[in-house]
Amino acid sequence: MKVDIMQNMGYSIGTVQLILTPSTNQRSAGDASIYFSLDINDLIYKKQKDKGLSNNKYKKMKIGERYMVVYDTTNIENCILLVDYPVRDSIDYFRYMEEFKNQPFDLNGEFQTPLYRLLFSND
Repeated sequence: MKVDIMQNMGYSIGTVQLILTPSTNQRSAGDASIYFSLDINDLIYKKQKDKGLSNNKYKKMKIGERYMVVYDTTNIENCILLVDYPVRDSIDYFRYMEEFKNQPFDLNGEFQTPLYRLLFSND
């Protein structure tokens, strides 16, 4: 999936719709499940992220919060909520888009964009 996304990368904003914590998630005692929606070309898609969310990440998330999403433009089912890229307003969105234009988001985690390091260097 990551290879497909990286070959056909698009960006959107995802909105958190539901958060199931390990204590309420019957499927997995260790992971939180985050359900989010994203709007691409006036179509609403609903997705789920349920792997790799540490306690610190999902405990800070709230329903209605928005985050950047990277997706495969040829298959929108392939998408990833970028929980380290919160979108509080349009300024955040345009900053991220400018940053990603200069240096596309690396799904393999080999680097973090300079904007990410600036915003989250103290975390």
